[in-house]
Amino acid sequence: MAGKVFLQMENISMTFPGIKALNNVRLDVREGEVHALMGENGAGKSTLIKILSGVQKPDVGSKILVDEKEVEFAGVSDSIKHGINAIHQDLSLFPNLSVAENIYLGRSKNGKVDWKECTKIAEEAIEVLGITMNVQEQLSNLSIAKQQLVAIARAISFKSRLLIMDEPTATLSFSEVRMLYSIIEKLKKQNIAILFISHKLDEVFEVSDRVTVLKDGEYVGCKDIKELDENSLVQMMVGRSVAYKALNDVSYAGDKILEVKNLSKRGNFKDISFALHKGEILALTGLVGAGRSETVKALFGLNPPDSGEIYLNGEKIDIKNVSQAIRNKIAFIPEDRHEEGLILEMSMKDNITLPILKRILTPFRFINRKEVDKLTENYVEKLSIRPSQIDKLARNFSGGNQQKIAVAKWLITKPDILIIDEPTHGVDIASKTEIHKLLKKLAKEGMAIIMVSSEWQEVFALSDRVLVMRHGRIVHEDDTATGNQELMMEKAILGGN
Repeated sequence: MAGKVFLQMENISMTFPGIKALNNVRLDVREGEVHALMGENGAGKSTLIKILSGVQKPDVGSKILVDEKEVEFAGVSDSIKHGINAIHQDLSLFPNLSVAENIYLGRSKNGKVDWKECTKIAEEAIEVLGITMNVQEQLSNLSIAKQQLVAIARAISFKSRLLIMDEPTATLSFSEVRMLYSIIEKLKKQNIAILFISHKLDEVFEVSDRVTVLKDGEYVGCKDIKELDENSLVQMMVGRSVAYKALNDVSYAGDKILEVKNLSKRGNFKDISFALHKGEILALTGLVGAGRSETVKALFGLNPPDSGEIYLNGEKIDIKNVSQAIRNKIAFIPEDRHEEGLILEMSMKDNITLPILKRILTPFRFINRKEVDKLTENYVEKLSIRPSQIDKLARNFSGGNQQKIAVAKWLITKPDILIIDEPTHGVDIASKTEIHKLLKKLAKEGMAIIMVSSEWQEVFALSDRVLVMRHGRIVHEDDTATGNQELMMEKAILGGN
């Protein structure tokens, strides 16, 4: 049975340049309860967690209370001192250190480690979880599930009263999920609260006591889990008055250029079939983990399928690597422009011309620098990249301009098919609008575009058709102009045909 209120967040607002990420959001968490934080991608959950973890400071007027006393978090350490600890999806642990060392991190005095204290703290934290584990074992030897338990033990060792669990079951097997559930029950009995973030409705209903729902950065409501079923919770998340306006009502879709038949890869996606037309923007959407990125990477040779067929202009083709994809005039702009899309320590011009180096070599096999500059300046003008300093390092551009550089890098290959994963992830609203207009312009010029997006507003504003994915399968297909937008979102969350 949940106890008194431990945490209260009131009038929480967060403004970034050009966008209001949170607007007067509230949340309260009681001792010993599992409180689910729900909402679609882009609802504001991550921003709220960052504020609660001390990573970001909210706007003036926002209020956080712990044990009914108002507090301010100057940083992560302040949040931890007040009994709040976040366990992120990436776990933030060190595989080359032991279990004990990972749990003890951050407590050394004058750079020295008290090894007896290190072992004692780790063993006590493991004991609280009621599990058996050798604290001297190197972390890399443990399964992901056991590493997650180490992350929980580390949080417990700081005398945490509230644990934030962000998608904790994303990489766990069924049996490992059951083990995590039993740990959560043990923590509840010790009066530790859990703020539980998940896209999986079944597990929310299994472990949660209450649910708070956010939508588009706004507070929708908080309900006892017993008052809800899956449909009513989806209704809170999706809302009734959903009507996203298209950027324009013109479709440029023409002849079929690509056809995918029964594409499957074990553990990634299954029986994926669809067609793509010249001048069409086809959206792949669904929740995190639905298999969208894995599917489009298969079309670019980064994640070759186990079975299935791909046809280009009616002819069957093989795409087992990136070179084959490029030869077939397919380009791919990944979601993570920092890790996969750009080389940040290279200049803008070197990034943009990287895919066509063989085409710009002199007869003596040197890079034709004049041609590099000329081509880059052409795309700087075409995409309005600012500042227009072609020798500037990619890392020194804004997020929106980095995304434009990533787009230019593949447009320079003159593709017939452009695949773009989360085209406006992490960019400001002005850059988002520019990128949207660019994609529409490319479609008008006849380019076929596959767009992976988690943002429903973006999906309905840009695309001609939508493929909704869930658990690695396409569960719904519809036209954006005439389709039922609310139904599409429900299919993403609940699935079914």
